[in-house]
Amino acid sequence: MVKYFIYPQGANGVSIAEFIDIYYRGIKYFFIDDKDSSKSLDKSLAKIGKQDIVLNASSRYYDKLANKLEENNLNYINGIKWCGDCINNKITEIKRETNKQFIGIVISNQFIENHFVGIDRDLKNLGYEIIYFVFTRELYDKYIKKGLCFFAPHSILEEIVGMDLMILANGEPTSDKVVSVDLTHGYQGMSIIPFMQIDNFFMYKALSKLNYKIAGSKRICDIDRQYFDSLGVDTKILPCGYLKLDKDSLEYEEYMKQYPPSYVIDEEYVIIAFTFCNDLNIYKLLIKAISKAQKKIVILPHPVFAEEILKKLEHVIKDNGIFLKKDFNSKMEIFALSCCLITDCSSMGYTYPLTTKKPTIIFSKDRDRYFESNHSRGYFDTRIHYFCSDSEEVEIVLKEIAKNKQNYENRIVDYRKNECFHFGNSKKQLLAWIDKYLKER
Repeated sequence: MVKYFIYPQGANGVSIAEFIDIYYRGIKYFFIDDKDSSKSLDKSLAKIGKQDIVLNASSRYYDKLANKLEENNLNYINGIKWCGDCINNKITEIKRETNKQFIGIVISNQFIENHFVGIDRDLKNLGYEIIYFVFTRELYDKYIKKGLCFFAPHSILEEIVGMDLMILANGEPTSDKVVSVDLTHGYQGMSIIPFMQIDNFFMYKALSKLNYKIAGSKRICDIDRQYFDSLGVDTKILPCGYLKLDKDSLEYEEYMKQYPPSYVIDEEYVIIAFTFCNDLNIYKLLIKAISKAQKKIVILPHPVFAEEILKKLEHVIKDNGIFLKKDFNSKMEIFALSCCLITDCSSMGYTYPLTTKKPTIIFSKDRDRYFESNHSRGYFDTRIHYFCSDSEEVEIVLKEIAKNKQNYENRIVDYRKNECFHFGNSKKQLLAWIDKYLKER
């Protein structure tokens, strides 16, 4: 019986193994990985027969690994393409049965599912066929019950052709033979780049294959354009607005209707929602300043890092009576009972004020990241953000916020109207663009 060897056991290698588990359950496979001496190619040679097949699972180092396999006279194929061909053949068969156009929805993790805001349902209502492309087994098991679904993570996704459009929310690279649109899962767009450790190879690879990216505002559109130009990519920007913001704003409005117009809500909480900060001293400093202002604290770390950060803050949370998301009925309840949000560079730094008309405080001891000349068009926006770098400034700003609520609300109303693209109407704009684009192809 032919055995398959997957080389190496990186993200692509594990993806190919899971692909085999789903679509070729009878195939027996083993990993080769030079980073593990017990699984190295040299150690594995004795186990590989002439009839066996090595699946080259690398995209970045494919040629290097291919040369090593050829030097050892091993039978190998491109494992990533092998998976892609399997899916493409299935798509071809499906398309023979209908004359509809096919749109792919790419879901790489559970954190971005709600950023599609039901656009799959709306596109079905317009007469398009939807295929879900997912990155995890859990998502596959979920979406295969919902409709047509393929397991196509990482580089396998780049092999998928035959779709009329791909819709993403996390910037995943797709085939350059398929038109792609990224809804984005962060309102702040590329203004977050200075705060990240960037893999320029991946960013160029992803963006050079991305045809369109949605922008939520004029300012973010300019920042994205500058970043694309610096990378030398031709990604176009669609000024359709931010779908997730519209959804949250509407949900917040509906939530607030439970309160009579004359009812005064005690906005007793301050939300701390950092993306990257895990410095205990920063949290302790903020807790002290917020407590002096006689406010309670809710900590909402970025979902990707939440488990790690909350574990690190466990004693700080317990000792100071800090509240967490689980202590409330919903995110909208937290928003309603809060007076402001403190962050470093998260999307919530924009979506919270634009949803609630309440302020965001940017807190950092590193002012240069926000104010130096080459980041002057970066994350910080004086129209909707306050900036603080020590506890005294936080106390002063919290007092200012309490005194200037109406003035700030007016600024947000103006921002929604004059800075945001199609606030409250973004999905309608995007659906109209997709429908027009596909009908004119």
